[in-house]
Amino acid sequence: MTDPGDGAVMSNGAGALQFFDHAVTRIRGFRHRAGQREMAAHIARQLGGDDLKGDSTSFAVIQAGTGVGKSAAYLSTAIKLAMTQKKRLVVSTATVRSE
Repeated sequence: MTDPGDGAVMSNGAGALQFFDHAVTRIRGFRHRAGQREMAAHIARQLGGDDLKGDSTSFAVIQAGTGVGKSAAYLSTAIKLAMTQKKRLVVSTATVRSE
């Protein structure tokens, strides 16, 4: 559980999603993209589950087209979760080009 600063207690996932919302509204020049918050919510649910105990491992695979905003969605959410849970975060990306 985390404290978002107003005294309310929320789950790790909800706190991470709130952090995403906060971050994207304050980044100058940021353009909201359809599906981005949905990705952030999926990551918050998958990696922020309060049922994860001890050394449990969780992962998510996100696939979306160029320009959708994957980086902002997963990095803002996953970094907040890793910091809150004091866990290591590994991010791996790849671009597959079809010819």
